[in-house]
Amino acid sequence: MRGSRAARGTGWKTLKFNRTVIGKVYICIRKYTSCCDYMLSDERSLPVCCYCGACYEAVSDFDRYKDVEIMLEKGCGGLASGGACFSFCPKSFSRCGLCESSCPREGFGGCDLTPKYFEGSPFVGIGYHRGIVAARATEREIHENGQSGGVVTAILNALLADEKIDAAVVADRTDDWRNEPKVARDQNEVLTSMGSKYTVCPSIKGVWKAIRAGFKEIALVGMPCSIEAMRMLQALKGSDYSAGCERVTLMIGLFCTEGFYYDQLVEALSSRGIAIEDVLKFTVYKGKLLVRLSDKELAVPMEELESAVRDSCRVCMDFASELADISAGSVGSDDGWTTLIIRTQKGEDVLKFVESRGSIETKAIDDKGIEAIRRLAFKKKRMNYGGWMEQVKRCNACLTTPMPFVATELYQL
Repeated sequence: MRGSRAARGTGWKTLKFNRTVIGKVYICIRKYTSCCDYMLSDERSLPVCCYCGACYEAVSDFDRYKDVEIMLEKGCGGLASGGACFSFCPKSFSRCGLCESSCPREGFGGCDLTPKYFEGSPFVGIGYHRGIVAARATEREIHENGQSGGVVTAILNALLADEKIDAAVVADRTDDWRNEPKVARDQNEVLTSMGSKYTVCPSIKGVWKAIRAGFKEIALVGMPCSIEAMRMLQALKGSDYSAGCERVTLMIGLFCTEGFYYDQLVEALSSRGIAIEDVLKFTVYKGKLLVRLSDKELAVPMEELESAVRDSCRVCMDFASELADISAGSVGSDDGWTTLIIRTQKGEDVLKFVESRGSIETKAIDDKGIEAIRRLAFKKKRMNYGGWMEQVKRCNACLTTPMPFVATELYQL
């Protein structure tokens, strides 16, 4: 039953944000603090919720936050005095810690998974990896109708067909492009969810549903924030709240610059005479949102959609889903191909299996393509560093839950 999981496990460490250097960011070196009188010099409130779904099991009215940002107010006073966290979850007065222990917006960069998962070559900007290739699906229907060659769909279909996994959590949409996670149990359910969606999807909500349904080998496809949240949940060793999360045995992360508020995106399209119900496909390409209709394709410059960008995306510095087993996106590859960044042994094994099965074909990516990925990854880190640091200051004022990990990934900005 939702909301019934235990608040915290054993073996919690006490850490603190205690090191930042101009031009560099030491991600998430954290200690427990309950300072309730911390005040900031500016008056702006900071929205942080990325609606990933990690706290879905703990927050009974989770769904109402899809289009409402969670605000951290100036000098909120911490949980005990009913500050920002209290306004998000009425259970905060009990200091249950469920939200804090799984939230990627309170992890500030994710946990230090390098020794356990990432033994490849460190590549500043795009994260640890074992290899980078371009790939595309060999099946014509998937290649033509999937996103950037349909590789993610092809991978999931191959794993389901050979019973390497028994479920895949993917983003599905309604006719008016509202997104919800779907637990796909067969190839047909994966096929009907093909393509990118640029409004938020609480992917971890789908993971909770898959766990409750009894699936044992689950693949998760999600944005960087969802992948980070899943890693954080898996890092909560001994916690009843994260029980079952070890069943997520494969994480495929998608490249992401930003996501949109649904209502603002609809309004932006409507002002250009586009009804969102008429849109067949969205693609971001060379700084433009390509909107495919039945009779034409329109290009909307991304800067014209700035007002529709979720404010919580402005504190995210992960473009390339650095904590995934496999990261996927169009940047760096030719049209009709997907760039795959293989990060873990699990990711490498999956790629070899799917390629040997004939479900995908691969080719090398040249240095120019790799540099394009690195450039966009750095751009996101530089653009969002200020918002990220402001969030550090605000949340460090009222955190009540110590985290069971330390992250010390160093980024050179």
